[in-house]
Amino acid sequence: MLPVEELISIGASGSVPALLTVIAYFLRLLLQEIRDLKIEQTELRKLYLWLKAEQDSLRLSLASPPQQRPKPLRKRMAAAKKEV
Repeated sequence: MLPVEELISIGASGSVPALLTVIAYFLRLLLQEIRDLKIEQTELRKLYLWLKAEQDSLRLSLASPPQQRPKPLRKRMAAAKKEV
């Protein structure tokens, strides 16, 4: 029969690599999640900048005095026919 110290060392030598494998697996998942978050953050930043530009554009168009808009093409065509 093996002494207790040898049984403990055999058990520890088998469980340490298994624990290291589990830790490495979760670290890999964590790194992949961080990469995905960076990609999503970049996309959100682009969307934010676009929305900010649209908001500024709308703010400027609402603040400026109304301009004379051209009539729709159908109305212009109808008016041209009446003149003839």
